[in-house]
Amino acid sequence: MVGKTTAAAGASRRLKAAAVASAQRERINLVNTTFFTSSSTRVNPITGEILPLPTIPPVSIGFIEYPDGGCELFGVRRITNKSTSAYLDTEELRHEAEEKSYGNKEAERRAEERTEVNKARSTQMACRRAKTKVRRICRYYGLSVMVTLTFPGKGVHDYDEALHYVQKFINDHGSALYLDGVYVAVPELHPKGHGWHWHVLVHRRFTLEEKEWLDWQWTLFLERKGMKVSGGAKFVRINLKDFKNARSGAAYASKYIGKTFDSDERLKNRKRYLCSRKIHVEVKHGNAFSLDEVRNLIWQIDDAYTFDSNENDEWLGPEVLWASW
Repeated sequence: MVGKTTAAAGASRRLKAAAVASAQRERINLVNTTFFTSSSTRVNPITGEILPLPTIPPVSIGFIEYPDGGCELFGVRRITNKSTSAYLDTEELRHEAEEKSYGNKEAERRAEERTEVNKARSTQMACRRAKTKVRRICRYYGLSVMVTLTFPGKGVHDYDEALHYVQKFINDHGSALYLDGVYVAVPELHPKGHGWHWHVLVHRRFTLEEKEWLDWQWTLFLERKGMKVSGGAKFVRINLKDFKNARSGAAYASKYIGKTFDSDERLKNRKRYLCSRKIHVEVKHGNAFSLDEVRNLIWQIDDAYTFDSNENDEWLGPEVLWASW
């Protein structure tokens, strides 16, 4: 009876896995058919009128297929005229056109306002680009194990100093840390005053012996830099966390890209993350006639995580739709 029960359970899991794989293939085929088929004309979905494609389609499409079977789809409305960027509303543009009538003092005040808006937009976009790249690398290369490097005693509170130590350790002991594969490292300023920690995401899992050996290597490395073990411990312990899947690891790592850097002006223009060299995430590029095409396709994917810039009042930049599953 036990054998039959086990066999039935195994068959059930195989059927479920096959069904999931079939659904994933259908989604990929749907995306490819919608956005990546060559055609010289498009049909207006409301009137049925056949319309020629514009010289530059108004929406840029990006599509990524991940090894875990998941995908990422995004559509961005192209901005063909810089003066009509999303972060400048029509009322501001109207005033800008009439600026001569305001006088020098008012014109200077409005120019300062636009400068502040542009700075906020640049900061937001830099954070967004970094979070996107970290998330994609983690999923594309299956980085689901996090190695946290901490410092002894009161810790290291200078960002540049902590960055130097972590870079040097990865360069010297990278083969033991990530087995010559791909890694992503993100910093965290510990909220309880212990200084900087660095979270290194890798694709491998560690045996107990490998973990102990890595602890010793980190401890000896820090001692060579003049940092002794404190509190009577034998070594500086390295913490490990297994996220089980790369999607969870990617979400955790990308969270610190914004959380750590946006709250401290002293970290301006500092590296938000470290990663292996020559990393490439393949993105398939296409075009769409409108963002509604992207929106309608996303609605057909029940379990997708979605983002619509129209629903975010703090969004600065072109209109975008995004989905991940």
